[in-house]
Amino acid sequence: MAKLRVDKIAAPIVKDEFTGSVFFDGTGDYFSVADNGDFDASGDFTIELWANLSLNQTNGWLVGKWNSGSNQREFLINVTSAGKVQFYWSTDGNTHGALNTSDGTISAYEWNHYAWVKNGSVLTGYINGVALASKTDLTSQYNNSSNPLYIGTIDADGSSERIGGYISNLRICKGHAVYTGNFTVPTRELEVHLGAKGVVFPAADNRTVLLSCQSSTDATAEATGRHTITANGDPTAADANPGLFRKTNITSTITETTGSVYFDGTGDYLDIGKSGDFNFLHNGATDWTVEFWAKTGTATRQFVWGTGASSAQTGFYLQIMSAADAQSDATGVFALVGRGAAGNYIGWGANNCLTVNTWHHIAAVFKSSDKTLALYVDGREVDNDSGTVSGTFAAANYSSSNSSYPLIVAKNTHSSTYLTGDISNLRVVAGRRLYTSDFTPPVHALEPINGTRILCCNNPDSVTAVSNTDIGRGYTVTASGDPTVSTENPGLIRDFTFGTEFKGVTTFDTQGYFVPPSGTTAERFPDFGAVDAGSARGLFGGGRTPSYLDTIDYITIATTGNAQDFGNLTVARGYMSSSSSRTRGVFNGGATPGALKTQDFITISSTGDALNFGDLQTARYGAGNCSSSTRGLFGGGNNPSSSNVIEFITIATAGNTQDFGDLTQARTYVAGCSSSTRGIFGGGTPGVNTIDFVTIPTTGDATDFGDLSQVREGVTGCSNRTRGIFAGGLVSPTLFDTIDFVTIAALGNATDFGDLVAGAYYAAGCSSSIRGVLGGAFITPAYQNTIQYVTIASTGNTKDFGDLTDTRGVASGVSNGHGGLG
Repeated sequence: MAKLRVDKIAAPIVKDEFTGSVFFDGTGDYFSVADNGDFDASGDFTIELWANLSLNQTNGWLVGKWNSGSNQREFLINVTSAGKVQFYWSTDGNTHGALNTSDGTISAYEWNHYAWVKNGSVLTGYINGVALASKTDLTSQYNNSSNPLYIGTIDADGSSERIGGYISNLRICKGHAVYTGNFTVPTRELEVHLGAKGVVFPAADNRTVLLSCQSSTDATAEATGRHTITANGDPTAADANPGLFRKTNITSTITETTGSVYFDGTGDYLDIGKSGDFNFLHNGATDWTVEFWAKTGTATRQFVWGTGASSAQTGFYLQIMSAADAQSDATGVFALVGRGAAGNYIGWGANNCLTVNTWHHIAAVFKSSDKTLALYVDGREVDNDSGTVSGTFAAANYSSSNSSYPLIVAKNTHSSTYLTGDISNLRVVAGRRLYTSDFTPPVHALEPINGTRILCCNNPDSVTAVSNTDIGRGYTVTASGDPTVSTENPGLIRDFTFGTEFKGVTTFDTQGYFVPPSGTTAERFPDFGAVDAGSARGLFGGGRTPSYLDTIDYITIATTGNAQDFGNLTVARGYMSSSSSRTRGVFNGGATPGALKTQDFITISSTGDALNFGDLQTARYGAGNCSSSTRGLFGGGNNPSSSNVIEFITIATAGNTQDFGDLTQARTYVAGCSSSTRGIFGGGTPGVNTIDFVTIPTTGDATDFGDLSQVREGVTGCSNRTRGIFAGGLVSPTLFDTIDFVTIAALGNATDFGDLVAGAYYAAGCSSSIRGVLGGAFITPAYQNTIQYVTIASTGNTKDFGDLTDTRGVASGVSNGHGGLG
């Protein structure tokens, strides 16, 4: 199969992995989590999870704190034997309420998202994003029992109340109503939900107090780090999942092709599922969407997919064919639904909306509330001769009875005629209308999303490969005749992310993918080039005054003025190192006052609190840092003594640091700066004026570059693509106002640049291609909020820029315009 669009875009492959789940066998399997106050159900809260329960399920207790003894009950969520979902609560241990979903009966072997949210005095239960029950709760506090939180049961002695099936992405948020109305169910793995600014939460400074059942390899993994999950019986980590993707991981710089299946028209077809699996396509009981790409080689009648057989016409059919007035190179798309007997059916469609030998995106979208179907071609609801394609399933024309037929692709089972052409990315989604008006067709290969029943005809290596099916249904694709993997494809690329600001009109498709505007690569993907100096943003995170701070400020580097509030770090700290790409800033390690492993990240162009990125290999503070557009490097630091270790991260991918090499000597309070290929580390303690350099895209030990003009620690570094600046510093008790510069591509000692407004120690540095900016510092006799700047390409003393929001020193700076970005 040929690679897609490599002649126009050298896009990286982004490898998406599914989230995980935990399987409970229904007998002795459950989890317990020791109580510590996190699960007191007072105030606002949110409990959400996905569950997929087995056919023999009765009274499945999903999660809660409960015991039959007096004053022991607090809350629980369970599924009754009738398939209803209940939320129980108690205020005195002897009485309890029960909130039952009014119409949320669930089916076995299906993933469902459950959310129970207390918002003020109102408790609401949601299934798959739809509020199905609500009750005003007049109590001010649920009973706070000392019992453990149980997952998969609600009473350690009640084996009959344990669930049989899967739980995925169980998250509990305290003090926060995540959902306040109907919502679109998340399509990505849940993450720790951070607390509001100024609100201090114990330990991790976040609202999420539990996040579990996400790993496909570790059943007891818990993402917040606040709790230990104890397994009883044998609950096991599983690959079964509700279609949620983990964060992307860039693994290559070559685009990967989607696939398609070619049918030769002489007996080739696919048989999917079994009796009853796809009844929803013709019984009118639920919303649904079926979409695919098709390319047909003829304008004659072409059956694409449907359910049904012989003359009974019980089922739904979608076909493409020419009308009497169609030209030889044009055809249309038509739908047919029927029940019971030949002739008892209704059909409608649109002429002249398809071109032979051309790829088209086709979508059929059914609305159950008024029994209407809309057909879209290339994102446009197509018209027929009467002016509209949307048709109504009259009661006499849809089948509410079960069909005994599977889903058939490329064969008309009534007349035994076959499709000649290609089908790509056929996706059937139950319970959701993905399109309700004209839209931009997806530009990425389709992925399994919540509600996906089948996704096939998309593998470049296999005709019968299935990307995802509902767990437990046992769907298979059986090929008859000789359908083949095709070299034809609709130009779809697999998932990749640039994470940057695009110029021009942009949209998002139903999978949440960004649809870029037209134009040249440079116009469409400014992440390939440096951020314009006029729009580059600098951020200053953490510091001390003398207490440690979690504050993050931001400035626009090209202007002057006071900094503005951006958000907060996950932990208050100073003496961090940091790195940044054009889109993301990462703050690493630090002291609070003890050394930390913590790494946080933020999206530079937005505002908001930092999220967890991963950990350093060893807790430390006072490391130097440099970065390119892809990598961040951290060299030196202290805990409990100075280190020479250099570690690195891939900035776009959250995770722990990896070993890069060593500095020429161990040191702390190091300054760093960079070009796109070379990283520089200067100064440090004890008594160092050494400048080292490394080649950022490689790994290996640092090499001697030259010397600073003075021995000093706590120097501040910043750079454009050619020149690096080293400002200030300390050899106790003397503070220096010295500014040095080096030409990064050359070797040699630093040269005098100018002076700071006063001797200063450990300011935070950030830069654009024009300016270097220094924020905060210790300037005798105290920490300052002063921001200073220089023009990097010239020489001279600093000028006043404005003030930080807090008085502080030993902060850390990042920007989306520094020299390492090219």
